[in-house]
Amino acid sequence: MRAHIVRTIFRKELTEALRDRVTLLILIGLPLVLYPLLIVGVTRVSKTREAAEERRVSQVAVWGTLPPALQEWFDRTNRVALHPWKSIPSDLRADFETGRIRPPVEEPPSGNGTARAGRQKPSSRGAAASSPVTEAARRALEGGELDGILVLRPGFAAAIAEHRLGQANVYYDSVRPASERARHRVEETVSAFRDWLVRDREAARSLPSGFSRALEIRAENIAPAARRVGHVLGMALPLMLVAMAAVSAMYPAIDLTAGEKDRATMQTLLCAPVHPFEIALGKFLTVWTVSLISAFANTASFSLTLGRMVASLGELSFSPLTCLLAAGCLVPVTFTISALFLAVAALGRDAKDAGNFLAPTLMALVAPTSVTMLPGVELDAWTALAPLINLTLLMKGLFTGNTAPGLVLLTLGAAVLYAWLAVMLAARAFSREEILLGGRGGLKALLFAGAGERGRPPGPWVGLVAFALAGVAAYYGSWLPERLGVPAGVVLMQVGAFLLPV
Repeated sequence: MRAHIVRTIFRKELTEALRDRVTLLILIGLPLVLYPLLIVGVTRVSKTREAAEERRVSQVAVWGTLPPALQEWFDRTNRVALHPWKSIPSDLRADFETGRIRPPVEEPPSGNGTARAGRQKPSSRGAAASSPVTEAARRALEGGELDGILVLRPGFAAAIAEHRLGQANVYYDSVRPASERARHRVEETVSAFRDWLVRDREAARSLPSGFSRALEIRAENIAPAARRVGHVLGMALPLMLVAMAAVSAMYPAIDLTAGEKDRATMQTLLCAPVHPFEIALGKFLTVWTVSLISAFANTASFSLTLGRMVASLGELSFSPLTCLLAAGCLVPVTFTISALFLAVAALGRDAKDAGNFLAPTLMALVAPTSVTMLPGVELDAWTALAPLINLTLLMKGLFTGNTAPGLVLLTLGAAVLYAWLAVMLAARAFSREEILLGGRGGLKALLFAGAGERGRPPGPWVGLVAFALAGVAAYYGSWLPERLGVPAGVVLMQVGAFLLPV
């Protein structure tokens, strides 16, 4: 390999790639404008919507007799408008007034001697419960005029007056934000009324304050502000940066391979006294440089935008050094993606064909990196060997502060290995004229070389493809034992998923 040839090809391709003003605008201008507009726009819309929802008065129907004391507590707030007996069927109201109805109420745990305190958790079986009250409440809320329904068990007012347990239900629609907000408002008011009742009962019986509560436990979050900000950033930012770096490498890879086939300039380059590996390395450096510029521009823009937003909040902290370290992790990421995209784009006979190849490749690369958004998935000895996933988890660890030096070295070593394998794949694509000249069978020639020749065993790519096909067939055939019985289902799945593809 001659370094001056590679340098000449690299300078020529990079000059042509950066000469286009649209390319420069997308690489540098778009990130600098996109993140501030995105964050400011989303924040403004969210605040406006939240303020509008907060100003809106929740419309709540009351089914049952509301005690005067509880009515006074609702009158103190202007966030809930109560509508007695609204939208209740006449026969159901008659059952309430005569005491024949018993709305379903979650009973307290038995046998442990503990009393329910304060606000109740939303019932997880509310959607599945079936009773006259539930069905009537569902129909009333589907109309949209009501945001919630407060159902008081018959005898509720008498129970409160006689210092017994009064039970009530709040029916709401979790799909509607207004209904969810109404539930919170009703629960806050009822909870405040309950605390007042407990204090009044303790005072009436000369009991010490806190007698009925018996125990109080508080949870204190000791995570520093920087660590909490890093946890939020580590969930989404690595995926976003990897996706932007991959997208920025896709179009240069298409233009430098399939684009040259469309312009008929690839033949001229092949006629020059240069080695195919030198051509591949020069084009790869061009795609890598463009992708790296875009990755650094996105990181810088996001750091400036986030720093400005965190500075305005005051109580949070954010270190730009963390983003700088994350940008360093993007170097091997863009290295691997650029080489792989260059090899895949070279398989296309034209730009449209290359785009069809790279679209699923992009999804296959970016989708696994979404594991950073899963709680509990951290960098360890196994994930440090997963391509691209290891680097995204390393960036997540940098943001949260959970990085062991040994795992960092293992991740970077595996990333260098995968990047070199991707470069070798690109060099192999450029070493075959049937691929570079747009002939058919390019993918087969690249991956299955020698597979069909007599006397030559299949290569490792054949085994990987067969393994992938067997895994997909086993996934879709896993329902056979349930439908056909275990013996017949297992036999069919073994034959159809494992034997036939091989």
